[in-house]
Amino acid sequence: MAELMMHEEDDDSMSGIDIEESIEMLNSALSDVGSSDPAQQLKGLQQIRTVLSDAAQPPFDDLIGSNCVPYFVDLMMKDAQPALQLEATGILAELTIGATEHMQVVLDAGGLPAFIRLLRASDPHLLETVVWALGNIAGDNVSSRDAIWAYAEVFPAMKAICISFPQEVTLLRQVAWALGNLCRSLPPPPLHGTVALLPLLYHLATSSDMDTSLDALWAVSYISDVSIEGIEAVLDAGFTPIIVAALSHSLVARQAAAIKNLRNLVSGTAEHVHFILKNHPSAMPALTDMVTHPKVTVRREVFWTLVRIARHSSVHVQMMLQASVTLIPTLLASHSMTTNDEMLCEMGRVVLQLIRHEEEGQEEVEAAVVEAVINAHAVALFCVLAAHPQSIRSICTGLDGLTYLWRHAAGRVAWRARIQAEMEAHQGHETCEALNTHPRPETVTAACLCSCPSISKPSCSANASMKRPKCPSCSARASNR
Repeated sequence: MAELMMHEEDDDSMSGIDIEESIEMLNSALSDVGSSDPAQQLKGLQQIRTVLSDAAQPPFDDLIGSNCVPYFVDLMMKDAQPALQLEATGILAELTIGATEHMQVVLDAGGLPAFIRLLRASDPHLLETVVWALGNIAGDNVSSRDAIWAYAEVFPAMKAICISFPQEVTLLRQVAWALGNLCRSLPPPPLHGTVALLPLLYHLATSSDMDTSLDALWAVSYISDVSIEGIEAVLDAGFTPIIVAALSHSLVARQAAAIKNLRNLVSGTAEHVHFILKNHPSAMPALTDMVTHPKVTVRREVFWTLVRIARHSSVHVQMMLQASVTLIPTLLASHSMTTNDEMLCEMGRVVLQLIRHEEEGQEEVEAAVVEAVINAHAVALFCVLAAHPQSIRSICTGLDGLTYLWRHAAGRVAWRARIQAEMEAHQGHETCEALNTHPRPETVTAACLCSCPSISKPSCSANASMKRPKCPSCSARASNR
């Protein structure tokens, strides 16, 4: 979220003032602040705030060196002087966006309880400044974030703000953003605390203001990212329809928040995945459309999400493909248009998850999936991955994919002929031959399996056998070199 401009000047000539000028203006303003005339004090405070917000390099150190921070904290407590209170609060809020040591000076001077006290203020402009400052403090480091969590009154006050000022759009944006900073970072805050925020976050996530809704969705993703209990709490709070609908939104930022949330939810148990596939099948067509998303970071999250959905069982794979019959052809059609090695590997991992299941009673389902994968030219993708010059992850994904295809093709002449033909067309056998001298024994094993499908044991994973299988044809090729 972009930093909020908390103080607007009529004269734009102040923008980007240089260091010397900013220090000169700061010293003049500090003299005004020391005046006994409230009007002169207000003028000085406003000038300091302007310098901090507009200077190319805000003179935070010079301001702190003047030892006036405790005085500004005292001004925050003067409810009878609201103009001075607002400007002093704004100055300290500006300090919270500086380095950690600048923010710490504010905290050491008693700024945190002063900010939290003002969460009960009635002026929306003052509240906006206070909430912004708390968001900055929470986002700086875990210790300062947890210091805010120690005040039980913070979150009831945030809720009261949302109820009391439903039309103050920028204020609600700040609340959603600040809540996100209060929920993020590791180690996470106590789960019982973040889960208690879900009703308020639901209210903000359903806002008609896009920025408010977006920041609320990001906050929710931090809650579901840490534990099974967090996932269950988000599901129980009813966020799934909002998340699934956001997958198809026109704004990339909203899609990114949605896919991060969905990936978290399907990273739980098989029951969580089944719940989403059964009750929100529209997620699959949306994910299919996002397979070719122009933004690499979004596409990566989509691939990771599909892997997690497919990993538990053939039943889930069947539900995926029933909800989106074009998933496999769309996924593999993008292979030829992708030059990013990482994306090719992630794509291969999705296909691998679709075909790796061998469950009793699911033979017909699995056969239909494998046939669709073969028809969509998955062999070509796996051959490309296996031939990667450096990435062990890509090589193993390619070899494992070819191995599973050969296993499923046992006794199916047409399938074996298709696999054989595509391997020949894409130098698959030559790749496997070259990998027979690979330094990783499990890679050699997998290469033999792909080149000699009569051997039934997979694979190239970390749990694969460390012994090279005794394969007559491999031995023969080795002896003929």
